[in-house]
Amino acid sequence: MNEKCFAMKKTPTREGVCSCLEKRTCPGYMICPFYKPVWVQERDRRRKFERLATLPEAQQLYIAEKYYQGRMPWRGDEV
Repeated sequence: MNEKCFAMKKTPTREGVCSCLEKRTCPGYMICPFYKPVWVQERDRRRKFERLATLPEAQQLYIAEKYYQGRMPWRGDEV
């Protein structure tokens, strides 16, 4: 791989295992439809949280309950 993909497992016993693909082995960044470097994933996460923070309170509460077990990481409440 050119850069480390966000979907690759971080544990030493599971090195090279993809968390997105069903067969779990990385086909390589050139052909993988899910490949995204870690830095791009973090940038996208930051942008997503910035957008969530601009929503009305009721929508934020709904999203927090549905997807984040009631937490709001975009407000500093860690996931």
